[in-house]
Amino acid sequence: MGSSSNLVEIGSERDFEVIWINRYTNELKDLNDVTWEIYHFENVEPAKITSTIKEPYLITDGLNATLDVASYSPSASAWVETEFPLQLNIIVSQLSNINCPPNSFVVPYTNEKYSIQNNHTVFALSACEVVQLINLNASGYVATSENGYVVLTSTDVGSYSSLLIGNGSINSILGFSEGTWTYGNEKRLVYDLTPTSAAHISQGRYIWTEHLDAPKYSIGERYYILFKGLETNTLFPEIHEEDFTLINKLPKNLTLFAEFVNE
Repeated sequence: MGSSSNLVEIGSERDFEVIWINRYTNELKDLNDVTWEIYHFENVEPAKITSTIKEPYLITDGLNATLDVASYSPSASAWVETEFPLQLNIIVSQLSNINCPPNSFVVPYTNEKYSIQNNHTVFALSACEVVQLINLNASGYVATSENGYVVLTSTDVGSYSSLLIGNGSINSILGFSEGTWTYGNEKRLVYDLTPTSAAHISQGRYIWTEHLDAPKYSIGERYYILFKGLETNTLFPEIHEEDFTLINKLPKNLTLFAEFVNE
């Protein structure tokens, strides 16, 4: 007994179809209790927090330049808090040595990267520039910039990897809310579709007519679909597995999957 699977289009929706074939006679054959389920694996990952405010960042030396973040250390079984002011003097003396793309961010009402206002120096910094300054003192995590946002990532991985945002004066400027807590993931199996009954449409042919929820599936992610059924006479289980990758998401939440066929 074997099976083949394909992608069929009915009207404006897409449905999964499975065809059960007797491998000896090549004839289609019905089964009882045909179901399928879809799952994927989440890889082990570190804790990560992304800022909610995009560059540029206006930072005032001595007023709102202190970052406060705690990271959990599995080896010490304890939280380690690091609170420090950014070394903004580097922007004044060594800006050309910072490995960041050029930008045109300036302090409002000036044409300068930094400007003295009310006896304090105000800086207009990019996410990359902020990241370079954070990493001079960060402990238990590293900072990176992604699309103009600051991202903090734990140096540990797995479910014991954790980050907690404190009450540093720069935290709200960057878009890190006090009390925000995140943790990493262990590698685990995640069900996207629990065992679901298939509809019989003709001899040996079954479809799942519910429209796949496009937002739940990620482009490029590898998913596994497990087909199950019981022989009508012997009730012997027939199980077949395929994998597929989402290659596009079409308008109106329609979903296009890479075709997969059992040979």
